[in-house]
Amino acid sequence: MNAETLEYKGHTINIVYDEFAENPFTNWDGEGKIIFHPRADYVCNKELSYDEAKQTKFSVPLSAYIHSGISLSVLGEGYRCQWDTSDYIAYWVPDQENAPVKTKQQAIKHARQACELFNQWVNGEVYGYNIPSLDESCFGFFGDMKYCIDEAKSIIDYHVKEYQKGLKEVHALTA
Repeated sequence: MNAETLEYKGHTINIVYDEFAENPFTNWDGEGKIIFHPRADYVCNKELSYDEAKQTKFSVPLSAYIHSGISLSVLGEGYRCQWDTSDYIAYWVPDQENAPVKTKQQAIKHARQACELFNQWVNGEVYGYNIPSLDESCFGFFGDMKYCIDEAKSIIDYHVKEYQKGLKEVHALTA
């Protein structure tokens, strides 16, 4: 489904929602893991139990505001509502092998970033582009659609530059 269509230097760019975006917490290294309470249906990791996650050094408790969408945050931060906010719904656990954490402050910073990434993924804020005239596409842009648009434009700029370079070479051969 198209999120936006725009024209740039004579080419159409289709920005689409990435409906098959990878779960960054099961498919990527270094993001840490989000371990949900057993009664929550969000599966990000099955390597640790909720109770094990609570006991892990530098784990950070998370809250979830669930109302027409989901917003995870570090406990005590983010949206608060007496009926729609669940505290301790999950724990963020660091990936000590690929992105070691040495202090609680560092863990909280990484947990905030993980919450932002999770929120983008679970709420469908992941995009891709398609440039039909160049047969170019790329997906997996998390967050602001602007990054996806900028990348698509840079691909067009590259093709325009290469085309112009080719014209100069042809012109030099025929001159």
